[in-house]
Amino acid sequence: MFILTMLINPEAEMMSGDPWPLWLVFIQLLVSVVEQVLAYAPPDWLLAFCALWISHGVSFVVNYMLAGERDRLSVGQLMAAPYGRIVVLHLAVIFGGMAVMAMGQPLGMLLVLVFLKIGVDVGLHLREHRKLLA
Repeated sequence: MFILTMLINPEAEMMSGDPWPLWLVFIQLLVSVVEQVLAYAPPDWLLAFCALWISHGVSFVVNYMLAGERDRLSVGQLMAAPYGRIVVLHLAVIFGGMAVMAMGQPLGMLLVLVFLKIGVDVGLHLREHRKLLA
């Protein structure tokens, strides 16, 4: 939703229609954001989303299930594990978005951000799993 309102459509509404009852409003918000993202996303993005889903699925099966990470990790370690990547992601989105808006040339900057994000993710992923195997 942040990217939609910052870069694509500043007038985007979080939810349309009447709110759903109780905690279901969070599901309604998720559905609304997914609908808006799909409305603006090129069809080719579905290929990228599928590749990301497959990549994380393979990593889950290979590292967590088959390599036995589930037996060596505590709940605290599992909760803390994604924060390094989350910080990098948010910094890339915020500063990359500002740069794209300032430069008016999104393609080059987005390519740099994509490769930077992939490089950091791969490095953190490999370091994390090397540490767990030791």
